[in-house]
Amino acid sequence: MQYNRARKIEEMPSLRFCPQPNCDGVAVLSHLVQAKDIGRYLRVQCTTSFHHFCANCTSSPHEDKHCDQAGKKDYFDWKQGKNVKSCPGCGNHVEKFGGCRMMRCSHCRVEWCWECALPLELCSSLELCRHHSRDRVVSCVAIILILMLGALLLFVIFVLKTLLVFAVKALFSRI
Repeated sequence: MQYNRARKIEEMPSLRFCPQPNCDGVAVLSHLVQAKDIGRYLRVQCTTSFHHFCANCTSSPHEDKHCDQAGKKDYFDWKQGKNVKSCPGCGNHVEKFGGCRMMRCSHCRVEWCWECALPLELCSSLELCRHHSRDRVVSCVAIILILMLGALLLFVIFVLKTLLVFAVKALFSRI
């Protein structure tokens, strides 16, 4: 339930999660983020905690500074030792906790590969990084094996049923 809510919020470009600890609120942007807005301070307020923050970088208000300069030292201290990479679409930093290699940036919505950091179109179609196609092949092989095992099981049941019918007929023909 919580995952579905988070996913729906991430898919809505006019919403941002509140960066406050233990707050599951969101902030509503007054307009969609344009290319000219990336890196600039966009003030939003959480509807739950009423915390003001920047919609681009989620740091505290920094009207006079570019997002790269706001809270830079604190962020880079935190980032050390974390599983963090930059989105190839907008440069926004993304932390990976587990799951598959396909990533979707919550900032610009670009889908990209965690391993090679290429947008999925480039990764999959040009096969510059083979792990996506290998995962697909493995899952296809698994599905085929499951279907084959199911068909084999149905065949075995049919044969056993047929043998049982013949055995019963043979038993009753002797009586």
